[in-house]
This record gives sequence, structure tokens and C-alpha cells, in this order.
Amino acid sequence: MKQLTIFIIVWGAAFGCMDTHLLDEMELWSADSETSLPDAADIGASEETGNDAANDAPGPPDTDADDHSPPLIVGQCSPGAIRVGAVCMVSDNLAAWVAFSTDEPAHITMPESVGGAVLSSDWSTEHELLLDGSNEVVQEPVAASFGLEDVNGNAVELDVAIPVLAGCGVRITEVLADCIGDEPDGEFVEIANWGTDTIDLAGWMIDDNGDQNGDIIVEGMLASGQVAVLALDGFAPLDGLVIPLDSSIGSSGLKNSASESVELYDAGGAVVDRYENSAQLPKEGISFVRRSAKLPVGVPNLWVSHPDGGSSPGLLVE
Repeated sequence: MKQLTIFIIVWGAAFGCMDTHLLDEMELWSADSETSLPDAADIGASEETGNDAANDAPGPPDTDADDHSPPLIVGQCSPGAIRVGAVCMVSDNLAAWVAFSTDEPAHITMPESVGGAVLSSDWSTEHELLLDGSNEVVQEPVAASFGLEDVNGNAVELDVAIPVLAGCGVRITEVLADCIGDEPDGEFVEIANWGTDTIDLAGWMIDDNGDQNGDIIVEGMLASGQVAVLALDGFAPLDGLVIPLDSSIGSSGLKNSASESVELYDAGGAVVDRYENSAQLPKEGISFVRRSAKLPVGVPNLWVSHPDGGSSPGLLVE
């Protein structure tokens, strides 16, 4: 097997995490909870993402006896991604997204020791990897070799330096800005804790349009593996944790505009995560979800319409 060495060094974003203190009265996640988190590649690509790699690769191509060369990495990085060696990368403190193109369809093999998933279709020329360190605690950069092979058996190894992945693991996972019926009664923002520690949400803020005058969360604990819905006080279509809001998101509501953003701040004022979806207008009764729940901000086609056409939180976190 030929060897191709590409080192990817990921610098985590300086997102803050607060000390946590368990509040007995708050609902916490358990193994049989209806609001536990899915696997890393739970949602997958959608036809609306524009990711043809996930939809147009029905199987391996025909073999070519005259082909004796392994796949070559080619192509340009999408806006928002940075070039590191031959590949493109977007990262934060929780996960890293790695993308690259090959000159021929290829199969990727991930080492068992690496946390994450291959998000692209098999035998594609457009490849996406999600690295999240979920299989082990990554306390210092470690190298891992990914197998890259064409249909003729020509193989090469892609060596990736997996970074330290530390800090808060809270993500905005779903947003419904245009509900059916009275607004903002049915609007919501869903968040999930992908980190290993319980997070004290007291003093955190959910805001829209980056003006930092949104709703302050008075109290709430979000355990590792738990999902919560931020919505107007009295909103309770989910048998899980609902954290009530009563000011900008709750009473004023989200604009039905593609230009709107939603930001989640920690108690220290640091941005933990954001929803930006300028390419798509909100649709009445249809929420937008991350196409894979751990993907960092800046990944192309990050937000897709709910695949079930639903608008109730928790449907993707069974």
C-alpha cells in the first residue's frame, strides 16, 4: 500500500463552559429518556443540501485493469473552509469537519479508534469526514490513518492528526421560525448537549440577529446526552425538558426571514453556537435541523429542512 501523509491540525474555538451544579428539580437525561441524542451521522445528507455525493453514488464503478494509480486528492475548498495540506477543514471545540475531492470514486475506511463518521456516500468523488473524538477522550493531538481505495484495489493512506477536542458540547440542533398558527406560540429553538459534563444554563442567553438583547435563561441544567427546547412559556408538545422564555425569542418571535440568525451565548458572553441559514427561507410548519448534529458552524449546507416534514422538537433525537 502506498503512503500519502497529510497532517490536519485543528484549532478549537475558544468557547466557554460554565461550572455545573445539579438542580434536583430539573429533568435530566436517562438511558430510556425520549430525548436522548442520536449517533453522530444521525440525519445524513438531504436532497436540499446540494450535496450530490450523498445522493448520486449508487455503488462502485466498473473496474479498470489498466488503472494502477491510487486516488488523487484534487479540487478547491468551499467558502468558510480552510485549506490544510490537500484537504479542507472547518472545526471548533467539539468536532472537526474534513472534506476533499478525489479524481476517481473512492472508498474510505475509518480506524475503529477514531470517533466520528464518514458523511459522504461510498464510492463518491466528494468526501466528508466528521471527527469528534467520541470513541475516546482526546486530551492531546493523535494521528490516525484513513484508508482510501479505488475500485481497482489501488490504495493510499490518509494520515490525519486529530486535535484536542475540549470544552462545551452544546449545539443548536433545530429551529422553527415559522410555526403553524399563532406566532410566537409554536416557535422554538432546540439545543443538545454533546459534551461529557452537565451544563448549568443559568445566565446563558438565546438571541437573534446578534444584537445581544435576547432571552436570559434563569435556570436549567442540561445533562450530557440531553436535549432541551427553548420556547415561549407554556409551550409543551414534548415530554422532555422545556426551558421557558419570555422576552425577545419568546414574546417577539423569530422573523420569517432567511437573513435571521440565532445565537446561543454562555453566562460569560461567549458565543457557544449559532444558527445561520441565509440560503433558505423559513417554511410554515417546517423546522430546519443540522444535517449531522455535531457539525460545526461554517460547514457548507449545514441546515436542511426536517426530513420528516415535521415541526415538533425531539423527532430526530429518539
